[in-house]
Amino acid sequence: MENQEKVNVLLVDDEPANLLSMQNVLAGLGENIVCANSGKEALKCLLQEDFGVILMDVNMPELTGFETAGLIRQRPRFAHIPLIFMSATNITEMDRNKGYLFGAVDYIVLPILPEILQAKVAIFCDLFRMSRAYKQQVVELSVLDKKLEEQVNDGKRLNQQLEAVNKELEAFSYSVSHDLRNALAGVVGSSEIILDTYADKLDEEGKGLLESLYEDAWRMNELIEALLKLSRLSRQEMKHEPVDLTAMVETITQELWKTEPKRQVKFTIGKDIMANGDSALLQVALQNLLSNAWKYSSKQPQIEIEFGTVLREDSPLIKGDRGLLVYFVRDNGVGFDMGQADKLFRAFSRLHTDAEFKGIGIGLTIVQRVIQRHNGRIWIEAKPNEGACFYWTLGG
Repeated sequence: MENQEKVNVLLVDDEPANLLSMQNVLAGLGENIVCANSGKEALKCLLQEDFGVILMDVNMPELTGFETAGLIRQRPRFAHIPLIFMSATNITEMDRNKGYLFGAVDYIVLPILPEILQAKVAIFCDLFRMSRAYKQQVVELSVLDKKLEEQVNDGKRLNQQLEAVNKELEAFSYSVSHDLRNALAGVVGSSEIILDTYADKLDEEGKGLLESLYEDAWRMNELIEALLKLSRLSRQEMKHEPVDLTAMVETITQELWKTEPKRQVKFTIGKDIMANGDSALLQVALQNLLSNAWKYSSKQPQIEIEFGTVLREDSPLIKGDRGLLVYFVRDNGVGFDMGQADKLFRAFSRLHTDAEFKGIGIGLTIVQRVIQRHNGRIWIEAKPNEGACFYWTLGG
């Protein structure tokens, strides 16, 4: 902890013994622990310092924990501080829901295992530190960008310097993602140790909370991995060579079939379809497009997935490119309303819930990035319950 700035952690409880107990538990984290014995004192502390997380007792005189949380959330500056409610008595589902309505990220019943409390607080402190560093870097890069705009009159020179700034931002995002992943690895590892070592000492609620923490950490790890993939796509050096797309699609569809060999699937693959581009990147794009078709047609009794090419001179997206070859992947899956098409290529934006179809909403963003790196364009045609068709061009 010597090489990084400490994060302020606010403990709010009207019982001095409880404050002392939690302070001792969290002392090992090496953060700056601030104690408040009332809601009013907590509000005063918030006006003086920035906090990475707040742990607050629900049952306090004068201002209850819920009332204090309501006042905290009224100020935009404090609106996003993680808030964990604590209670020494059993809580009802209504109480828990009320806590979440006041912006709580968790609601725990005391006493709680020290290892669990430390793990919960540690992840929020690490995230606060990363967020603060990112904001500072954004401010510095913003200042640099303004100076460049003011000082550089030559358009070509300005574009070159702005590109350098963007690469710096990209490299920083890549670095932050790695750091976050390391922090999450600690949370996952600690959770596994606690579950393995102390499982017999935890009640069902304690196990549930720890398992929830473990699952959330894994979910965040998946999101970070997706961000790293996007970052790598932007940094990867392009190679241009003849690529046999037909052979590539045949291999991908065989692998998909192995995952669920009992599916009734009809694959139609165009013959001798070639392209000029980066083989590795095109493999990533086709893998995502075909996996997308495989997933969203899974509820059909007879699945149909097609890969081929067409000449589409009537499309406004390729107007003027007469005779240009257009590739496509078509399926007969659930489709969607074209009014939502603008959401498809946004990172982490999904048209379906996890209960309907599992995913994190990054695959089509990756596909779009690959096509753009080939100076191509991608678009889609779909109807609800009538499937979807992705079209794209490759400019080379």
